[in-house]
Amino acid sequence: MNEYINNAIRMRGEGKMKKFIFEDCNGNVGQEKIFDSEEKAVNYAVGAWANLTEREKKRYIDQDAWFRLYEVELTPEQLEEYEEEGSIDDKPLTEYETRTIMEK
Repeated sequence: MNEYINNAIRMRGEGKMKKFIFEDCNGNVGQEKIFDSEEKAVNYAVGAWANLTEREKKRYIDQDAWFRLYEVELTPEQLEEYEEEGSIDDKPLTEYETRTIMEK
């Protein structure tokens, strides 16, 4: 929660803050991580991909699976709603995507 408060204070004048979303679903199990820093998000995603076996990587290409990193811009209120409800006005985070950074 401290990161949220610090970001809210830092971005107060602009109204929106950038967050970096890593999503990974291998067809069975998925995860989502939200980062404040693009560098940390990219490092995490690159490391996660490097730790997969070739067979696991192939699953992302051949099946209904995804491995992606993207940027969103949210107001502090939207971020708080997402953290509490799992969506923003019943919309997923992808509705607020401003750019794709990595997609496999």
